[in-house]
Amino acid sequence: MAQQLLTKKLFVETKSLLEKEGAKVTAKTICDRAGVGSYTTATRLMSELRAENEALLRAPDHVTDEFSHLQDYMWTVAMSEATRAFEADRMLLERKRDEAEALSRERLEVIKQMEADAAAEAKRAHMMEERRRSSKASMAELKRKVEVERTRAETLQAVVASMAGENKGPTESTLPEDSGGSPVDA
Repeated sequence: MAQQLLTKKLFVETKSLLEKEGAKVTAKTICDRAGVGSYTTATRLMSELRAENEALLRAPDHVTDEFSHLQDYMWTVAMSEATRAFEADRMLLERKRDEAEALSRERLEVIKQMEADAAAEAKRAHMMEERRRSSKASMAELKRKVEVERTRAETLQAVVASMAGENKGPTESTLPEDSGGSPVDA
């Protein structure tokens, strides 16, 4: 029996069958499945088939040029849109930043004013405390002086009373009755 050759048709049929089965397509698997042919012939046919497929997939030059122009145009439009969107976002962010900075400055001014008010109130409270202490000391001094004056007045009253008592006893007996004076007038 004559050895059968691996034809292109048999190669393509065997390759399709292997692909449908999910088997790996190699020169060896094609020759083994077909039962004929050499690895060299199978490799050559595989290369030819690949070249034909690539030629079919390759677009004509005018289509490639149009596609390149379309791709450039799409890139330009996409970049323009991205730049526009970026610029709008940038402007929004800058506005938000400016608003935040203004709010921050305003709050810092409020804080400074509150600190100044707190310092003034602390100074006022300190002055009031000093006045209270001074008033308390003055009050204590006045109470002491009042007490001293009271004691002095009581002492003077006692002296006056004792003097009046001394004058009443012997003086009344020694005074003439017709003088008409009272011991108080003396």
